[in-house]
Amino acid sequence: MALNPVQLFSGVVLVAAPHMDDEVLACGGSLAGLPDKDKVYVVYATDGKLSPVRRAGAPSPELVAIREREAREALSVLGIPERNIRFLGLPDSHLRQHMERLAQALAGLIGTVQPDQILLPFRFDRHPDHLALNQAAIQAAAQERSQAKMYEYFVYYRYRLLPGGDLRKFILPDLMIIIDTRAWSELKREALLRYRSQTTLFYPWQSRPILPPQRIDEVSRQPEIFLESNPGFPGASVFGKGRAWIRLVHAIEPQFKNGKERLFALLKAGRTSNDGQGR
Repeated sequence: MALNPVQLFSGVVLVAAPHMDDEVLACGGSLAGLPDKDKVYVVYATDGKLSPVRRAGAPSPELVAIREREAREALSVLGIPERNIRFLGLPDSHLRQHMERLAQALAGLIGTVQPDQILLPFRFDRHPDHLALNQAAIQAAAQERSQAKMYEYFVYYRYRLLPGGDLRKFILPDLMIIIDTRAWSELKREALLRYRSQTTLFYPWQSRPILPPQRIDEVSRQPEIFLESNPGFPGASVFGKGRAWIRLVHAIEPQFKNGKERLFALLKAGRTSNDGQGR
């Protein structure tokens, strides 16, 4: 049975997002459905400057400011006040190298806002920044002796090497929490569209946006799913079957995907550069 957002989240809610847009992709409908937005806080771990250019070319010097502005606009659509937004500005795609700084910053924020719930990325997400933030948030909460309940959200959950492709289908059903966000689907869509650097062709070498229309449609119309981060179910114990295969796929598939995308983007960037020189 799907829940209303207020049936799961009450009091002060802290959303830990690796990059600007992750919070809306995974939790936008739920955040829109909470009545007291003054109690919702969002912290972004990275500066976001390597999306999409972590795969090709050099980052635009303006992209950090652009993505921060987009985040403020997106959260404004959901009703979250700007004073509740924090940007840690750590290097995009390199959170693993800054775990101590990340954990300390999160611990300070947890100590200040005293959240009742903390939302963090899923422990088997495909992106290394998401995995780093999961671990840092758990460490920070423990350091502060926080009593907050922790809920893992899903952003990158599709794996081509898994039957059916959806990692969430392998999780024990009793551990899954489904939130009905249909009433706020249009707000979620509008918030995502504020991320123009991700929903349009920001660089000339791009062949498609980071967030194409079909992805926006998918996440806007579907319910939002969470996993309570329960100490009784550590690591891969949340999966009902295929644990060994999931560990293997989780280790190797992102490397294949990133290599393929990096090669394609480099080729695309080279063609764009050559076209420009020929004019």
